Amino acid sequence: HAPCQMPRARGYHRFFGYVSHDNDYWTYRCSYGVPRCVDLVRDDDFAANDLNSLDGSCKPSTRSRPRNTSKDCMYMDDRFENEVARILDEHTSEQPRGQKGRRTVHPLRRPLFLFWSMHSVHSPIQPSHSAMLEVDSMDAAATCTRPGSEIRDNQAMIRDMDARVGRVMGRVKSLDMWDDTLVIFSSDNGGAERANNAPLTGMKRTVWEGGIRVCAFASGGF
Repeated sequence: HAPCQMPRARGYHRFFGYVSHDNDYWTYRCSYGVPRCVDLVRDDDFAANDLNSLDGSCKPSTRSRPRNTSKDCMYMDDRFENEVARILDEHTSEQPRGQKGRRTVHPLRRPLFLFWSMHSVHSPIQPSHSAMLEVDSMDAAATCTRPGSEIRDNQAMIRDMDARVGRVMGRVKSLDMWDDTLVIFSSDNGGAERANNAPLTGMKRTVWEGGIRVCAFASGGF
């Protein structure tokens, strides 16, 4: 992609993410092309310092194989969550403080717009090992699924996403930002083939309501 097509040309001060879709959560390789390219970008350049090992040692987790926990094998959404935390920390460290070290509402306080487009929950369905074990401990009758099924893996990724949102919101509160923060959470489209969008008709890639009406909410103390 040319720089004029990247987020920094559209008003963002910085960017960290990928430009394709369907990327492997461990190797960061995109789903098409031969060979499949490694797709991770920082600002307008290839994020060479943010990659996992490409020697084949970093592979998706399975129920029998916990993930590689070395620094050279980081789950893609772990990298993104760490980046969000770093940006929040940097932003609050630059703000004026009032009595007892608390930040104050200040007329010159620099605003922050942070957009986090999580890779979860998107194909390929590659949940972390800990998330898989968590959902496998759930009762099959209560969840209408069986251990080891792809639906369970999807559930694992949803629970993992929820935990990440919770940690970031906890950080916003601990940094005393909650009272003047507006949080908007939204999906980008309706469920795909494996999903049940009832009573709405349609799914992802359609213009029926099942494809374009999504779950969303607004929160925060703003």
